[in-house]
Amino acid sequence: MRHSPLFDTHAYVKKLASAGVPEPQAEVHAQAIADLVNDEIATKRDLEELRIATKRDLEELRVALQHDLEVHRVATKRDIDELSIATKRDLEELRIATKRDIDELSIATKRDLEELRAALQHDLEVHRVATKRDLDELRVGTQRDIAELSIAMKRDLEELRAALQHDLEVQRVATKRDIDELRVGTQRDIAELRVGTQRDIAEAELRLRVHLEAELRKQLLWFFASQVALISAVAALVKLL
Repeated sequence: MRHSPLFDTHAYVKKLASAGVPEPQAEVHAQAIADLVNDEIATKRDLEELRIATKRDLEELRVALQHDLEVHRVATKRDIDELSIATKRDLEELRIATKRDIDELSIATKRDLEELRAALQHDLEVHRVATKRDLDELRVGTQRDIAELSIAMKRDLEELRAALQHDLEVQRVATKRDIDELRVGTQRDIAELRVGTQRDIAEAELRLRVHLEAELRKQLLWFFASQVALISAVAALVKLL
């Protein structure tokens, strides 16, 4: 089935020529527009065929998944029954062995605790005597160090105060000069920044909108996948109970 052309290149060339455009340039421009229109029509037709094929594949996949799920459900139920019997037997054996181990461990633990208590009492007494002696020596040494440190700090503070006053005066003069220069430069930069910022904001809004749309699609896909996994897990748990 042939379709009538959606874009009349001959008429478009005549319009461009009447507007003063040279005819060779007008023909090239008209042909480029016609190619774009034809590509758009072909793309829409390909998308429709792809949609129909995808719908058919999804239906086949759904039927296959239903069959696989039923087979998996039967096999899982059988495995769960076998596992339940084996688990009960293992738990009973473990309970008996654990009770025996606990009794033996309780006796050994009581004996070890008594030995540990006696050793700790001896070590604490030795440590108390040594700590008292060390604290006395530390107190004497600390008092001496504090007196020496106080004298040195007073001397250093006087020297630091004189140096700071000189540095502050130098810094004040330099800062005033820098502030005057910075004020002039800042006013000029603010004007330039205002123009650049408006342009950047518009570009950033466009990029953010594209990014948010992509993130929303990924979050929706993740949500649907997690819901499917959750439903499967709940179904398995209900069957187990």
